[in-house]
Amino acid sequence: MDRIGAPYTVLLSICGVSSIALVYLGAHRRIHNGVQQGWQFRLLFYLCYTMGVILIASWLLGHLHAMLRGVLGNPALVTLAAKILITPPQLFCNFIVSRLVARTRFRKGYA
Repeated sequence: MDRIGAPYTVLLSICGVSSIALVYLGAHRRIHNGVQQGWQFRLLFYLCYTMGVILIASWLLGHLHAMLRGVLGNPALVTLAAKILITPPQLFCNFIVSRLVARTRFRKGYA
């Protein structure tokens, strides 16, 4: 597998963080009812959580791909099956964490 160079990695990282922030800020207005208290902490937490989920899912996807390769054989089918298996837990975790972030109340002076 070809490795991408450092400039591309930096560019992809900046795009990824920007996308995550944009999604959070949109959700903040529409889903979290625009709660003002602690929005900086919520955004930072959500950025860290999302990056962690991406790393964990990527790692698990590699293992799922390796396990399914022997069972399914066809590389395209293996990739599709691995992605189908990894998506529902990701969506469930995103729902739980989003609810947690939206409903957490901060004490004054904390966030």
